[in-house]
Amino acid sequence: MIHANADRWEAKWAYLGLARPSLEESGDPDQHRFWSFEGGRVVVDLGAQRILLAQNGQLVKARGGSSSATWDAISRPLAGQRIASVALHGIRRSVTVNAEQSPDVRGDVDDVTEPLEDQYFVSHVAVRTLAPGDTEGTTDVRVDFGGSIVHAPAGSSLKDLATITARILNYRDPASPEQMVTILGAGRTDTASQKTLVRAIRGKSDDRYPHYAATR
Repeated sequence: MIHANADRWEAKWAYLGLARPSLEESGDPDQHRFWSFEGGRVVVDLGAQRILLAQNGQLVKARGGSSSATWDAISRPLAGQRIASVALHGIRRSVTVNAEQSPDVRGDVDDVTEPLEDQYFVSHVAVRTLAPGDTEGTTDVRVDFGGSIVHAPAGSSLKDLATITARILNYRDPASPEQMVTILGAGRTDTASQKTLVRAIRGKSDDRYPHYAATR
């Protein structure tokens, strides 16, 4: 049911935690293929990690703490994604880059991070995706590395929310596009459809971002 509606169903919150030990020790290589509903949340396990998606933020509590990721560490998982904003904290200076007029601020981030010999840490980054379902326009999805949580105030499709959580928030061991196909498209036997989904997850499909295609 999730596989058939991952583009249409939406949520506002996602949390990345540890999978239940009983599942980790089951030895079932396909355990990450199965979604379940648990206490108002949609849940899927990805190896040792567990992704929880919910509409209500009370169901996915952020972790305490103020940890952050380095820009170098997250830039690769962010490849192909449209960056709406990012908070960069360096030894010499800190700056927040926002996309007020541009659909993607990656070039502006490169302008900040490349000239200076400084290591930048990222407390949060917002990724811009298509609005879920048949809604026109885009939606911004904020990744909070310290709280290990993802928030889309206007809502995001389960597919985008799960992908951003598994690949960007989980930047230390990001899920591959093929793993995401298993999670989001298990049961699809159409090879062409699987390849299209892989390209969309990698951010290389203009069909997924038709209004950006002309800007590439």
